[in-house]
Amino acid sequence: GKLVQINNNSTITTNADNKNTKIWLAHKLAGEVVTDNDEFGRPSLLERLSRGGVGRSKGKQKYHLKSVGRLDMMTEGLILITNDGGYKRQMELPSSLIPRIYRVRVHGKLTQHKLSTIRRGGMKNKTTGYSYSG
Repeated sequence: GKLVQINNNSTITTNADNKNTKIWLAHKLAGEVVTDNDEFGRPSLLERLSRGGVGRSKGKQKYHLKSVGRLDMMTEGLILITNDGGYKRQMELPSSLIPRIYRVRVHGKLTQHKLSTIRRGGMKNKTTGYSYSG
């Protein structure tokens, strides 16, 4: 695989030897979903990027865009987009040991108990029912 520098201390070996592997950095807007096809017709990051020409080569070849990870619909921020499913998977796997840093804004009261729960790596979203753990 090809060695990719993540930061000064971490590296990851990828299978991105394929010269056709493309990676884009994109700013996801709040209110967009990160999906190919949304059954509810909501604005989609991948559709916006495709309309803007991302994912097309000079020879008019169109790549299938895939997000590396996800951001919730009302979250905005930087997200990686690729045309390589193997690269996407490798970047998402916890066993790759890629450090992830999140910056958040808290609305409402953040109690010491909630902060301790977050620091331990566990939290449950009351709206979605999803549990998050470290």
